[in-house]
Amino acid sequence: MSEIIPVAFSARWRTPVCFVQKRKVKRISGPADAIRHMRDCFIDKSGPAYSRAVDICFAALRCETDPDIARVFFLAAFEDQLAKAHRHR
Repeated sequence: MSEIIPVAFSARWRTPVCFVQKRKVKRISGPADAIRHMRDCFIDKSGPAYSRAVDICFAALRCETDPDIARVFFLAAFEDQLAKAHRHR
């Protein structure tokens, strides 16, 4: 027998993450947006910060953790990407 897993695709953070990318303001409002952004825009998808952020964002979508906890992990992965991009310049 199958188990139904609730998924909160509409989960939102209390405070969105906003930054400028290609001269446009990019707004990440919750874990689903964060997962899309990490998969589409992050260059290095192999580091521990990236892996943890993806895992925690999925956990937030499955209602296993608070979405704002996922925000903290997304920010850590985002900062890690910025540091790696800066080192490769």
